[in-house]
Amino acid sequence: MRLLHWVLADTTLLPAEFPNEWGAPPTKVVHAGDGWFSVLWSDVGAEFYKRCGPTKDQDGWIVRSPVSTTWDVGQESTSTDGRDSDWTLLDEAGVSKLWENDAESIVQTLSLAENHQACFAFLPYKGVAAFQYWRNMDILAKYFTPSIQHWGIIADPDTFATWTFEIRSLPKTLLITRLSCSPLDFEALWSRVMSIARKLGMEKVEMYNVPDNLHSIVTHLGGTSFEREEHLSAFKWYGAEESNKVAWLLNERYIVHVIPIIVYSQ
Repeated sequence: MRLLHWVLADTTLLPAEFPNEWGAPPTKVVHAGDGWFSVLWSDVGAEFYKRCGPTKDQDGWIVRSPVSTTWDVGQESTSTDGRDSDWTLLDEAGVSKLWENDAESIVQTLSLAENHQACFAFLPYKGVAAFQYWRNMDILAKYFTPSIQHWGIIADPDTFATWTFEIRSLPKTLLITRLSCSPLDFEALWSRVMSIARKLGMEKVEMYNVPDNLHSIVTHLGGTSFEREEHLSAFKWYGAEESNKVAWLLNERYIVHVIPIIVYSQ
């Protein structure tokens, strides 16, 4: 794992010399080697990958905000606010188009987090969010008959959710991969997502890192928030800034590949 830094990172941001005790440096890889940061999701706790730095004296990947919020789906139907005609269910092509538009919006609106020197976020297009769709297709095809047709729901460009499913272990979960919603519209969106999860036989709905402005309404609707013990989101920052001064924005489930946008303080 230590060697990965020497493949992924911009060489100008790494130490001048590769550690002699590790032998020869790894071979460079096409389309890699210009990274300002790298990320992974740990299923072996917070310390293992932290110890895997680019040198024996440097930290590796630091866990940041591995917080989930879940709801038990239950058997009772959930009342829905507003008209169903205001909402559109999205198929594969629909969510792909949504992610393209969402990426443009993120670029235009992303700003530096308070008390931080730099921040980064991933853009949910060019296969990033779609990976969560494709990685489970063989498993989902065996579980769902007929196959799943819808992977998201939208009311307007600022009010939508996309999802995938985790069914290889219990409880069976509808997992939100991307969320954009105001507090006023959240209950209407949440109730429709819960209804879809129920119809598909899911037991829970899960979101990663609910935005601060939604915490109150999420609690009101019975969401339970906790730090995960698996899938711990972690990053390694290669720039000069200290890791505690770097903000990871939009730390949601859709993130898989590095297609980042970075903002610095002036």
